[in-house]
Amino acid sequence: MKKIKRLSGILSNLGPGILFACVTVGGANFVQVTHAGAEYGLRLLPLILLIYILKYPFFEFAQRFSAANKQSILEGYFKIGRWALLLYIILITCTAFPTIAALTLMDANILAYFLNTTISPLILSIMLLSVCGLILLFGRYPWLDRTVKIIIAVLVISALVTFFIALPKGIKTLGSPLFNISYFAEFTFVIALMGWTPAPIDVSVWLTLWTKAKARETKRWPTLKEGLTDFNIGYAISAVLAVIFVSLGAFVMFASSQSFSSSGFLFIEQLITLFTTHIGKWGEPFIAIIIFSVLFSATLACLDAYPRAFTNALTLLIPKQKQHSDLIYWIGLLILILISTLLSGYFLKSMKKLIDIATIFAFLTAPIFGFLNYRVATCADMMPKEAVPPRALVLLSKIGLIFLIAISNLYVLLLFFPLYN
Repeated sequence: MKKIKRLSGILSNLGPGILFACVTVGGANFVQVTHAGAEYGLRLLPLILLIYILKYPFFEFAQRFSAANKQSILEGYFKIGRWALLLYIILITCTAFPTIAALTLMDANILAYFLNTTISPLILSIMLLSVCGLILLFGRYPWLDRTVKIIIAVLVISALVTFFIALPKGIKTLGSPLFNISYFAEFTFVIALMGWTPAPIDVSVWLTLWTKAKARETKRWPTLKEGLTDFNIGYAISAVLAVIFVSLGAFVMFASSQSFSSSGFLFIEQLITLFTTHIGKWGEPFIAIIIFSVLFSATLACLDAYPRAFTNALTLLIPKQKQHSDLIYWIGLLILILISTLLSGYFLKSMKKLIDIATIFAFLTAPIFGFLNYRVATCADMMPKEAVPPRALVLLSKIGLIFLIAISNLYVLLLFFPLYN
């Protein structure tokens, strides 16, 4: 009986961590990780797991700070200095538009595929963004929290079933290409892969804002243990799904010498084929609905998070604007929808290029957000003694920072001074 109550307590505290898992699946796992398996077999699996390990401390630090201080990590940035919040606002302003445009374009293409319609993906994108706006107007966090848990549960079961069906045949047919890091195009793909795997580090801010929203809804902040448990479960789900999707990409597409198309519609068709090849054509509508639901939930979560983060950061910088926070949120949301729609229209024929822009920029900003989270977590003035991160985690974060800075600088160097044609 005690075990049942304990499990019930853990499940009731889940929320922000599951939202995090949904964002990572809708971005990294469905797109970049699956693409890695399709192009290179399982050769990039160690790199994917490595980036999960090296980015872990920065997400954990944010949730640790939030649970311990009953604040979002933006308050921690403010304590570092006003410059940190200003830098955060500038960077998310640059990342928000291509990210939302890329996610919405994927949503629109899968909707076009499922409905078998000739309506332009741009029109569908506008319709989807309008629906998201209405949901956020009437539902906000409670709607996100309830629906995402169901979607993630169904997706995990579907992915596991497909994976184990595909596993025996996949192992027999799978080879592994020689991945040559010397080719800049391949190095660029690695950067894009690491940018959204498991998620951009600035998503750690969203994690703490969702924690704050859940606390407002339940009228109770999670304890440090509850907050970290929620996050760790979400992170573990994301990692397991990453392994599954890179494997499915390898088993189905790499084994048959296929590559993902840059066309959004064909890309979605190939993504659905990953599942239906093994579970049968009968599952196509079901799989299409699941993939659309996850991508739509990720889009909705991102569409809520960017203006929410911007509003919180701005009201910390200018306290007088706190009374106008709702207005700032809605103006920010409207601008985000409008500019993202324009970007979707511009990259309508080349969804892959849009995704690459969003993911590469996410990786190049990772060292900055990583350092800010490290600074907050290791500052004695900001973190209560009982919440100070373990030494091993701090050491891992230092290794992660060195890695992110080194690879980012190498990419920029090769971008301007290519060693290979």
